[in-house]
Amino acid sequence: MCPIRTAIFVTLNKSQIMNKLLLGLLAGVAIGIALAPDKGSKTREKIREGFDDFKKKAGDAARDFADEVDKGFEKVRTAFNGSH
Repeated sequence: MCPIRTAIFVTLNKSQIMNKLLLGLLAGVAIGIALAPDKGSKTREKIREGFDDFKKKAGDAARDFADEVDKGFEKVRTAFNGSH
C-alpha cells in the first residue's frame, strides 16, 4: 500500500475509534444517571458534572485527533516529497 494511503487510513481509523469511545462515554453517563436513585436536585447536579466531564474529555479527544491528523498530513507530505 502506498504511504499516502496508509497515512490517511491510519488517521481515519483513529477518528472512528475516538468517535465510538466518546459515544460510549456519553451513553454510560446517561445510563448511570438514569438508574441513580437520588432526589431531583442531586440528579441534576450529577448530570451537570457528567456533562462538564464529557466536555473536558471531548475537548481532549478533539485535540488528540487534531494532533493525529497533523501527524498524518506530515507523513503524506514526507512521502510525497520523497517520491519527487
